[in-house]
Amino acid sequence: GSRVQSSDLPARFGDNANMMPYFRAVTPEKQLSNLNVGSRPAKRNPKGGVESLRAIPWIFAWSQTRCHLPAWLGVNEGLSVSGLEPTLQDMYKNWPWFRELLELIAMILAKADPTVVENYDKQLIPVFMQQQAGKSDSEDDIIELGKQVRRELKSAGESVLRVSGQRDLNMGNEILSRELEVRTPYLDALNVVQCEVMRRLDNEEFQSEEEKDLLMDGLLVTINGIAAGMRNSG
Repeated sequence: GSRVQSSDLPARFGDNANMMPYFRAVTPEKQLSNLNVGSRPAKRNPKGGVESLRAIPWIFAWSQTRCHLPAWLGVNEGLSVSGLEPTLQDMYKNWPWFRELLELIAMILAKADPTVVENYDKQLIPVFMQQQAGKSDSEDDIIELGKQVRRELKSAGESVLRVSGQRDLNMGNEILSRELEVRTPYLDALNVVQCEVMRRLDNEEFQSEEEKDLLMDGLLVTINGIAAGMRNSG
């Protein structure tokens, strides 16, 4: 019989009524559809939930905020099944497919940054909630979901290191380590600028359509810059 217990991840994330409000508040998803980034509409049904989103905008928007949630959600639970750690460690050492999978996940986790994610949450959730006045979404619940996401992100990294026995998420890849060392300061700056531009757009802090267009242009520059810096989206 399987030792894997039924997961509470769907209840905490996928089926959580606050997931779509959180996603819309803290990622550039809504601006992406206005900027014509991509060849198709971001959503199949504009009023739908997570299931109505196309895969590429869903993944792309999370990568912009350095969260990368679709790449690692469930990894911590999968690698933390009681009693399976020795087997997983043996798989990492002796099964190339599993080793490659874990190292790909580690590469994404190395590029993620909970501090950057937290800045988006702090700057953008209050503005989003002001626009939702009268709706049932609770700001406290959405803030708590953001904290859960950041905790799960940290736990995913810890689980990968525990199973692999590596010291850090670069997994001994010196080229990746050096690339991140060089690129991260530029990405950090772009993320701060992007978050501020999104806040101004959401809060309608512009005096004219011309100024709004300039903000949208600036947002597009940050989207392209972050995508180029991530090297795994575009």
